[in-house]
Amino acid sequence: MMLPGGLLMALLAPIVGRVYDRVGPRPLVVPGASVLVLSMTALGFISQATPWWMILTGHLILSTGLALLFTPAFTTAMNPLPAALYSHGSAVLNTLQQLSAAIGTAALVAVMGVGASMAAADGLSADAAAVEGFRTAFRFAAALSVLTLILAFTLRATRRRNPRTSDRGIALSCEN
Repeated sequence: MMLPGGLLMALLAPIVGRVYDRVGPRPLVVPGASVLVLSMTALGFISQATPWWMILTGHLILSTGLALLFTPAFTTAMNPLPAALYSHGSAVLNTLQQLSAAIGTAALVAVMGVGASMAAADGLSADAAAVEGFRTAFRFAAALSVLTLILAFTLRATRRRNPRTSDRGIALSCEN
């Protein structure tokens, strides 16, 4: 179920990168964050009767929003760095992404557990309680995604440093 979303993001990344080069980050990140909020909200209404293909469609829409977010945001973050620091910037960005994903996953699993426990305490079956836990987690994620949308409006384009000059305008050469 997750593979199509990952493949979609991989296919969209170079396309989004080319569009980014033409229009900058905000025209991509704002719609991407909007799609993120809408898809998380929609997934917050799943039920035991929701067909698998609707959940897969929701995940594909979510993946499209993430593709519109990640490439422009990461490129904008890396642009101000001098070429000599690209590897360090990339390492920091990847580490922060992994750390944030781990914290976010743990938080959503905790929210899901609380939602499922509360539903079970209300007398729902184990399956129905689990679905209620998922709904609670998706709704919580949708609320957090609103913060992403707000931040998307503050994103501004950054200029790429000229890789042939240092910060002092001195030409760099690999020939020495």
